[in-house]
Amino acid sequence: MESVCENTTTADFKQSNFANFLPNVRSGGWSDIGSRQYMEDTHVCIADLAKSVGYPTVDTEVVSFYGVFDGHGGKDAAHFVRDNLPRVIVEDADFPLELEKVVSRSFVQIDNQFADKCSHHRALSSGTTALTAMIFGRSLLVANAGDCRAVLSRCGIAMEMSTDHRPCSLSEKLRVESLGAYVDDGYLNGLLGVTRALGDWHLEGMKEADRPGAGPLSAEPEVKMTTLTKDDEFLIIGSDGIWDVYSNQNAVDFARRRLQEHNDVKLCCKEIVEEAIRRGATDNLTAVLVSFHLVAPPQIRVNRPGRVARSISADGLNSLRSSHSRSLHRYQMVKACLPLAAAALVLLLMVATAQGIRLDAGSQAALSNKVLNKSVDKGVVIKVDGEASSDELGETISEEKNRHGMPDIHVDYYGPRGHNPRHH
Repeated sequence: MESVCENTTTADFKQSNFANFLPNVRSGGWSDIGSRQYMEDTHVCIADLAKSVGYPTVDTEVVSFYGVFDGHGGKDAAHFVRDNLPRVIVEDADFPLELEKVVSRSFVQIDNQFADKCSHHRALSSGTTALTAMIFGRSLLVANAGDCRAVLSRCGIAMEMSTDHRPCSLSEKLRVESLGAYVDDGYLNGLLGVTRALGDWHLEGMKEADRPGAGPLSAEPEVKMTTLTKDDEFLIIGSDGIWDVYSNQNAVDFARRRLQEHNDVKLCCKEIVEEAIRRGATDNLTAVLVSFHLVAPPQIRVNRPGRVARSISADGLNSLRSSHSRSLHRYQMVKACLPLAAAALVLLLMVATAQGIRLDAGSQAALSNKVLNKSVDKGVVIKVDGEASSDELGETISEEKNRHGMPDIHVDYYGPRGHNPRHH
Protein backbone atom coordinates (compact mmCIF):
# COMPACT_ATOMS: atom_id res chain seq x y z
CA MET A 1 0.00 0.00 0.00
CA GLU A 2 1.25 3.46 -0.87
CA SER A 3 1.78 5.67 2.14
CA VAL A 4 1.52 9.44 2.02
CA CYS A 5 4.10 11.75 3.54
CA GLU A 6 2.60 15.02 4.67
CA ASN A 7 4.72 18.17 4.94
CA THR A 8 2.55 19.56 7.75
CA THR A 9 1.95 17.70 11.01
CA THR A 10 0.33 18.47 14.35
CA ALA A 11 2.41 19.50 17.33
CA ASP A 12 1.47 16.29 19.16
CA PHE A 13 2.60 14.18 16.21
CA LYS A 14 5.88 16.08 16.00
CA GLN A 15 6.47 15.60 19.71
CA SER A 16 5.77 11.88 19.35
CA ASN A 17 8.30 11.65 16.51
CA PHE A 18 10.99 13.31 18.62
CA ALA A 19 10.26 11.49 21.87
CA ASN A 20 9.88 7.93 20.62
CA PHE A 21 12.34 7.61 17.76
CA LEU A 22 15.81 6.17 18.24
CA PRO A 23 17.75 5.54 15.03
CA ASN A 24 18.91 2.05 14.11
CA VAL A 25 22.09 3.05 12.33
CA ARG A 26 23.48 1.13 9.37
CA SER A 27 26.23 2.44 7.11
CA GLY A 28 28.29 1.68 4.05
CA GLY A 29 30.70 3.39 1.70
CA TRP A 30 32.23 3.04 -1.75
CA SER A 31 35.00 4.81 -3.65
CA ASP A 32 36.24 4.70 -7.24
CA ILE A 33 39.20 6.35 -8.92
CA GLY A 34 37.02 7.38 -11.86
CA SER A 35 39.02 8.53 -14.88
CA ARG A 36 41.74 10.19 -12.79
CA GLN A 37 45.31 8.91 -12.74
CA TYR A 38 45.52 8.95 -8.93
CA MET A 39 43.06 8.15 -6.16
CA GLU A 40 42.89 10.98 -3.61
CA ASP A 41 39.44 10.36 -2.07
CA THR A 42 39.03 8.37 1.12
CA HIS A 43 36.30 7.75 3.67
CA VAL A 44 35.60 6.22 7.08
CA CYS A 45 32.61 4.62 8.84
CA ILE A 46 32.93 4.07 12.61
CA ALA A 47 30.02 2.62 14.60
CA ASP A 48 31.48 3.51 18.04
CA LEU A 49 33.90 6.43 17.87
CA ALA A 50 35.35 6.25 21.39
CA LYS A 51 35.78 2.48 21.29
CA SER A 52 37.60 2.72 17.95
CA VAL A 53 40.42 4.72 19.55
CA GLY A 54 40.60 2.64 22.74
CA TYR A 55 38.21 4.42 25.11
CA PRO A 56 35.40 2.47 26.82
CA THR A 57 31.80 3.64 26.36
CA VAL A 58 28.36 2.69 27.60
CA ASP A 59 25.38 2.32 25.28
CA THR A 60 23.93 5.70 26.23
CA GLU A 61 27.14 7.48 25.20
CA VAL A 62 27.87 5.80 21.85
CA VAL A 63 28.78 8.28 19.13
CA SER A 64 29.07 7.03 15.56
CA PHE A 65 31.34 8.82 13.09
CA TYR A 66 31.37 9.04 9.30
CA GLY A 67 33.61 11.06 7.03
CA VAL A 68 34.51 11.74 3.41
CA PHE A 69 37.86 13.35 2.62
CA ASP A 70 38.62 14.60 -0.89
CA GLY A 71 42.34 15.18 -1.27
CA HIS A 72 44.13 17.38 -3.78
CA GLY A 73 47.81 17.62 -4.62
CA GLY A 74 48.24 14.11 -3.25
CA LYS A 75 46.52 11.70 -0.87
CA ASP A 76 48.57 12.34 2.28
CA ALA A 77 46.44 15.10 3.82
CA ALA A 78 43.22 13.14 3.26
CA HIS A 79 44.68 10.00 4.83
CA PHE A 80 46.20 11.89 7.75
CA VAL A 81 42.88 13.54 8.60
CA ARG A 82 40.97 10.28 8.19
CA ASP A 83 43.34 8.41 10.51
CA ASN A 84 43.81 11.08 13.20
CA LEU A 85 40.70 13.27 13.40
CA PRO A 86 38.63 10.63 15.28
CA ARG A 87 41.26 10.40 18.02
CA VAL A 88 41.54 14.19 18.38
CA ILE A 89 37.76 14.47 18.76
CA VAL A 90 37.54 11.78 21.45
CA GLU A 91 40.48 13.18 23.42
CA ASP A 92 38.89 16.63 23.69
CA ALA A 93 37.84 17.33 27.29
CA ASP A 94 34.32 18.32 26.22
CA PHE A 95 33.61 15.10 24.29
CA PRO A 96 30.84 13.98 23.95
CA LEU A 97 28.74 16.61 25.73
CA GLU A 98 29.61 19.61 23.54
CA LEU A 99 30.09 18.04 20.14
CA GLU A 100 29.74 21.24 18.10
CA LYS A 101 32.61 22.96 19.92
CA VAL A 102 34.64 19.76 19.99
CA VAL A 103 34.40 19.14 16.24
CA SER A 104 35.21 22.74 15.30
CA ARG A 105 38.28 22.75 17.54
CA SER A 106 39.35 19.33 16.29
CA PHE A 107 39.32 20.33 12.61
CA VAL A 108 41.67 23.24 13.36
CA GLN A 109 43.84 21.14 15.68
CA ILE A 110 44.31 18.32 13.16
CA ASP A 111 45.15 20.92 10.50
CA ASN A 112 47.93 22.27 12.73
CA GLN A 113 49.18 18.75 13.43
CA PHE A 114 49.43 18.10 9.70
CA ALA A 115 51.35 21.36 9.27
CA ASP A 116 53.88 20.16 11.84
CA LYS A 117 54.18 16.82 10.07
CA CYS A 118 54.74 18.53 6.71
CA SER A 119 57.47 20.73 8.20
CA HIS A 120 59.46 17.54 8.79
CA HIS A 121 58.37 15.72 5.62
CA ARG A 122 57.75 18.21 2.84
CA ALA A 123 56.92 15.41 0.41
CA LEU A 124 53.62 15.01 2.29
CA SER A 125 52.49 18.53 1.35
CA SER A 126 48.93 18.36 0.04
CA GLY A 127 45.41 19.36 1.03
CA THR A 128 41.98 17.88 1.57
CA THR A 129 38.39 18.89 2.01
CA ALA A 130 36.59 17.15 4.86
CA LEU A 131 32.98 16.43 5.75
CA THR A 132 32.08 14.48 8.87
CA ALA A 133 28.78 13.33 10.32
CA MET A 134 28.29 12.21 13.92
CA ILE A 135 25.24 10.55 15.46
CA PHE A 136 24.71 10.75 19.21
CA GLY A 137 21.32 9.47 20.34
CA ARG A 138 18.81 11.34 18.17
CA SER A 139 21.26 14.12 17.28
CA LEU A 140 22.94 14.38 13.88
CA LEU A 141 25.92 16.74 13.63
CA VAL A 142 27.46 17.54 10.24
CA ALA A 143 30.74 19.48 9.97
CA ASN A 144 32.06 20.57 6.60
CA ALA A 145 35.17 22.33 5.31
CA GLY A 146 35.25 22.30 1.51
CA ASP A 147 32.96 21.04 -1.23
CA CYS A 148 31.97 17.55 -0.16
CA ARG A 149 28.26 17.51 0.58
CA ALA A 150 25.80 15.83 2.96
CA VAL A 151 22.13 15.41 2.05
CA LEU A 152 19.46 14.07 4.40
CA SER A 153 16.42 12.20 3.09
CA ARG A 154 13.49 13.33 5.20
CA CYS A 155 10.36 11.46 4.14
CA GLY A 156 11.78 11.35 0.62
CA ILE A 157 12.64 15.06 0.47
CA ALA A 158 16.31 16.08 0.08
CA MET A 159 17.50 18.33 2.91
CA GLU A 160 20.94 19.88 2.39
CA MET A 161 23.01 19.49 5.55
CA SER A 162 26.12 21.31 4.36
CA THR A 163 27.19 24.30 2.29
CA ASP A 164 29.77 24.10 -0.50
CA HIS A 165 32.75 26.30 0.29
CA ARG A 166 33.79 27.57 -3.12
CA PRO A 167 35.05 30.93 -4.37
CA CYS A 168 31.78 31.38 -6.28
CA SER A 169 29.90 31.54 -2.95
CA LEU A 170 29.24 35.20 -2.16
CA SER A 171 29.71 34.79 1.59
CA GLU A 172 32.98 32.91 1.10
CA LYS A 173 34.18 35.43 -1.49
CA LEU A 174 33.55 38.28 0.92
CA ARG A 175 35.27 36.39 3.74
CA VAL A 176 38.47 35.68 1.82
CA GLU A 177 38.60 39.18 0.34
CA SER A 178 38.35 40.65 3.84
CA LEU A 179 41.53 38.71 4.63
CA GLY A 180 43.44 40.12 1.68
CA ALA A 181 42.87 37.27 -0.78
CA TYR A 182 41.25 37.41 -4.20
CA VAL A 183 39.21 35.23 -6.54
CA ASP A 184 40.54 34.78 -10.07
CA ASP A 185 38.45 32.87 -12.61
CA GLY A 186 36.71 30.94 -9.84
CA TYR A 187 39.87 30.04 -7.94
CA LEU A 188 41.10 31.27 -4.57
CA ASN A 189 44.24 33.33 -5.27
CA GLY A 190 44.15 31.70 -8.70
CA LEU A 191 45.13 28.34 -7.16
CA LEU A 192 42.30 26.49 -5.41
CA GLY A 193 38.68 25.82 -6.28
CA VAL A 194 37.72 25.68 -2.58
CA THR A 195 37.89 28.27 0.19
CA ARG A 196 38.06 25.87 3.14
CA ALA A 197 40.37 22.88 3.41
CA LEU A 198 42.81 21.15 5.71
CA GLY A 199 46.47 21.12 4.71
CA ASP A 200 47.81 23.15 1.76
CA TRP A 201 50.39 24.73 4.07
CA HIS A 202 52.87 24.72 1.20
CA LEU A 203 50.75 27.14 -0.87
CA GLU A 204 51.93 30.71 -0.43
CA GLY A 205 49.42 33.18 0.97
CA MET A 206 46.83 30.58 2.02
CA LYS A 207 47.61 30.01 5.71
CA GLU A 208 49.89 31.50 8.36
CA ALA A 209 51.60 29.02 10.67
CA ASP A 210 52.18 31.57 13.44
CA ARG A 211 48.62 32.96 13.24
CA PRO A 212 46.09 30.11 13.00
CA GLY A 213 42.96 31.14 11.15
CA ALA A 214 44.53 34.30 9.76
CA GLY A 215 44.87 33.11 6.17
CA PRO A 216 42.01 32.99 3.65
CA LEU A 217 42.02 29.19 3.35
CA SER A 218 40.20 28.17 6.52
CA ALA A 219 40.18 24.78 8.21
CA GLU A 220 37.29 25.80 10.47
CA PRO A 221 34.21 23.77 9.54
CA GLU A 222 30.68 24.97 9.14
CA VAL A 223 28.61 22.95 11.61
CA LYS A 224 24.94 22.00 11.42
CA MET A 225 22.97 20.05 14.03
CA THR A 226 19.53 18.49 13.68
CA THR A 227 17.38 16.17 15.78
CA LEU A 228 16.41 13.00 13.94
CA THR A 229 12.81 11.82 13.77
CA LYS A 230 11.26 8.73 12.26
CA ASP A 231 10.74 10.70 9.02
CA ASP A 232 14.53 10.87 8.55
CA GLU A 233 15.49 7.92 6.36
CA PHE A 234 19.18 8.20 5.54
CA LEU A 235 22.11 10.56 5.00
CA ILE A 236 24.21 10.61 1.82
CA ILE A 237 27.74 11.99 2.08
CA GLY A 238 29.56 12.42 -1.22
CA SER A 239 32.75 13.91 -2.56
CA ASP A 240 32.18 16.68 -5.08
CA GLY A 241 32.52 14.28 -8.01
CA ILE A 242 29.19 12.75 -7.00
CA TRP A 243 27.41 16.11 -6.94
CA ASP A 244 28.73 17.06 -10.37
CA VAL A 245 26.19 14.64 -11.87
CA TYR A 246 23.50 14.33 -9.16
CA SER A 247 21.22 16.99 -7.79
CA ASN A 248 20.39 16.60 -4.10
CA GLN A 249 16.89 15.34 -4.82
CA ASN A 250 18.02 13.07 -7.62
CA ALA A 251 20.56 11.40 -5.32
CA VAL A 252 17.87 10.82 -2.69
CA ASP A 253 15.45 9.44 -5.27
CA PHE A 254 18.10 7.14 -6.72
CA ALA A 255 19.17 5.83 -3.29
CA ARG A 256 15.57 5.25 -2.19
CA ARG A 257 14.87 3.16 -5.30
CA ARG A 258 17.97 1.06 -4.77
CA LEU A 259 17.27 0.52 -1.06
CA GLN A 260 13.68 -0.43 -1.81
CA GLU A 261 15.04 -3.02 -4.20
CA HIS A 262 17.66 -4.69 -1.96
CA ASN A 263 18.03 -2.67 1.32
CA ASP A 264 21.83 -3.07 1.25
CA VAL A 265 23.48 0.24 2.19
CA LYS A 266 26.96 -0.63 0.91
CA LEU A 267 25.62 -1.93 -2.38
CA CYS A 268 23.59 1.26 -2.67
CA CYS A 269 26.79 3.33 -2.33
CA LYS A 270 28.44 1.23 -5.03
CA GLU A 271 25.46 1.81 -7.33
CA ILE A 272 25.50 5.57 -6.68
CA VAL A 273 29.17 5.69 -7.70
CA GLU A 274 28.71 3.45 -10.74
CA GLU A 275 25.77 5.53 -11.92
CA ALA A 276 27.87 8.68 -11.54
CA ILE A 277 30.50 7.15 -13.83
CA ARG A 278 27.81 6.17 -16.32
CA ARG A 279 26.60 9.78 -16.31
CA GLY A 280 30.03 11.03 -17.30
CA ALA A 281 31.64 11.95 -13.96
CA THR A 282 35.40 12.31 -14.36
CA ASP A 283 36.59 12.95 -10.79
CA ASN A 284 37.46 10.52 -8.00
CA LEU A 285 34.15 9.40 -6.52
CA THR A 286 33.15 8.54 -2.95
CA ALA A 287 29.72 7.93 -1.45
CA VAL A 288 28.83 7.07 2.14
CA LEU A 289 25.26 6.26 3.13
CA VAL A 290 24.05 6.18 6.73
CA SER A 291 20.59 4.68 7.19
CA PHE A 292 18.54 5.36 10.32
CA HIS A 293 16.18 2.37 9.94
CA LEU A 294 16.51 -1.39 9.62
CA VAL A 295 13.82 -1.53 6.94
CA ALA A 296 13.95 0.00 3.48
CA PRO A 297 12.38 3.43 2.84
CA PRO A 298 8.63 3.13 2.22
CA GLN A 299 6.89 3.88 -1.04
CA ILE A 300 5.63 7.42 -0.73
CA ARG A 301 3.86 10.06 -2.73
CA VAL A 302 5.59 13.39 -2.27
CA ASN A 303 4.21 16.80 -3.14
CA ARG A 304 7.48 18.67 -3.44
CA PRO A 305 7.25 22.38 -2.71
CA GLY A 306 7.65 24.59 -5.73
CA ARG A 307 7.42 21.78 -8.24
CA VAL A 308 5.08 23.66 -10.59
CA ALA A 309 7.31 26.72 -10.56
CA ARG A 310 10.26 24.63 -11.71
CA SER A 311 8.38 22.92 -14.54
CA ILE A 312 8.18 24.32 -18.05
CA SER A 313 5.46 26.96 -18.17
CA ALA A 314 3.08 27.41 -21.08
CA ASP A 315 5.14 30.38 -22.25
CA GLY A 316 8.32 28.41 -21.84
CA LEU A 317 6.90 25.49 -23.81
CA ASN A 318 5.83 27.82 -26.61
CA SER A 319 9.33 29.30 -26.61
CA LEU A 320 10.79 25.81 -26.71
CA ARG A 321 8.62 24.83 -29.66
CA SER A 322 9.54 28.09 -31.38
CA SER A 323 13.20 27.24 -30.85
CA HIS A 324 12.56 23.87 -32.51
CA SER A 325 11.06 25.56 -35.55
CA ARG A 326 13.97 27.95 -35.88
CA SER A 327 16.32 24.97 -35.71
CA LEU A 328 14.71 23.16 -38.65
CA HIS A 329 16.53 25.20 -41.27
CA ARG A 330 19.89 24.23 -39.77
CA TYR A 331 18.66 20.65 -39.52
CA GLN A 332 17.81 20.58 -43.23
CA MET A 333 21.31 21.86 -44.05
CA VAL A 334 23.09 19.10 -42.16
CA LYS A 335 20.63 16.43 -43.27
CA ALA A 336 22.01 16.50 -46.80
CA CYS A 337 25.55 15.59 -45.72
CA LEU A 338 24.89 13.21 -42.81
CA PRO A 339 22.95 9.95 -42.45
CA LEU A 340 19.38 10.47 -41.29
CA ALA A 341 19.95 9.31 -37.72
CA ALA A 342 23.05 11.45 -37.31
CA ALA A 343 21.32 14.50 -38.76
CA ALA A 344 18.37 13.86 -36.47
CA LEU A 345 20.76 13.86 -33.54
CA VAL A 346 21.91 17.34 -34.47
CA LEU A 347 18.32 18.51 -34.23
CA LEU A 348 17.88 16.57 -31.01
CA LEU A 349 20.87 18.36 -29.51
CA MET A 350 19.27 21.68 -30.48
CA VAL A 351 15.97 20.57 -28.98
CA ALA A 352 17.44 19.32 -25.71
CA THR A 353 19.64 22.34 -25.12
CA ALA A 354 16.86 24.84 -25.80
CA GLN A 355 15.63 27.16 -23.07
CA GLY A 356 15.42 25.53 -19.62
CA ILE A 357 16.88 22.12 -20.52
CA ARG A 358 20.39 20.74 -20.03
CA LEU A 359 22.16 17.69 -21.37
CA ASP A 360 24.55 15.92 -19.02
CA ALA A 361 28.19 15.64 -20.07
CA GLY A 362 27.91 11.96 -20.96
CA SER A 363 24.96 12.53 -23.27
CA GLN A 364 26.69 15.44 -24.99
CA ALA A 365 29.75 13.30 -25.62
CA ALA A 366 27.62 10.42 -26.89
CA LEU A 367 25.75 12.68 -29.29
CA SER A 368 28.98 14.24 -30.54
CA ASN A 369 30.51 10.83 -31.18
CA LYS A 370 27.47 9.66 -33.10
CA VAL A 371 27.43 12.75 -35.31
CA LEU A 372 31.18 12.87 -35.93
CA ASN A 373 31.37 9.16 -36.71
CA LYS A 374 28.20 9.33 -38.81
CA SER A 375 26.96 6.19 -37.07
CA VAL A 376 23.35 5.07 -37.13
CA ASP A 377 21.70 3.44 -34.12
CA LYS A 378 18.20 2.05 -33.78
CA GLY A 379 17.57 4.18 -30.74
CA VAL A 380 18.87 7.21 -28.89
CA VAL A 381 19.01 7.76 -25.13
CA ILE A 382 19.55 11.25 -23.75
CA LYS A 383 19.38 12.74 -20.27
CA VAL A 384 17.84 16.11 -19.56
CA ASP A 385 17.15 18.23 -16.51
CA GLY A 386 14.65 16.40 -14.30
CA GLU A 387 12.93 19.65 -13.37
CA ALA A 388 11.44 19.87 -16.88
CA SER A 389 7.85 18.70 -17.28
CA SER A 390 8.23 15.15 -18.58
CA ASP A 391 4.78 14.98 -20.17
CA GLU A 392 5.10 18.26 -22.05
CA LEU A 393 8.68 17.70 -23.13
CA GLY A 394 8.00 14.11 -24.14
CA GLU A 395 5.06 15.20 -26.27
CA THR A 396 7.10 17.93 -27.94
CA ILE A 397 10.05 15.65 -28.76
CA SER A 398 7.66 12.97 -29.99
CA GLU A 399 6.11 15.44 -32.42
CA GLU A 400 9.52 16.40 -33.80
CA LYS A 401 10.56 12.76 -34.08
CA ASN A 402 7.49 11.82 -36.06
CA ARG A 403 7.60 14.88 -38.30
CA HIS A 404 11.24 14.57 -39.27
CA GLY A 405 11.98 10.86 -39.27
CA MET A 406 14.16 10.84 -36.18
CA PRO A 407 15.20 7.48 -34.68
CA ASP A 408 13.56 6.12 -31.54
CA ILE A 409 14.29 8.42 -28.61
CA HIS A 410 14.17 7.69 -24.90
CA VAL A 411 14.46 10.70 -22.60
CA ASP A 412 15.87 9.99 -19.12
CA TYR A 413 15.30 12.78 -16.60
CA TYR A 414 17.62 13.94 -13.86
CA GLY A 415 18.85 17.22 -12.41
CA PRO A 416 22.63 17.67 -12.34
CA ARG A 417 24.45 20.40 -10.49
CA GLY A 418 26.14 22.93 -12.73
CA HIS A 419 29.82 22.39 -13.43
CA ASN A 420 32.27 24.12 -11.13
CA PRO A 421 36.04 24.50 -11.40
CA ARG A 422 37.97 21.52 -10.10
CA HIS A 423 40.45 21.99 -7.30
CA HIS A 424 42.60 18.98 -8.20
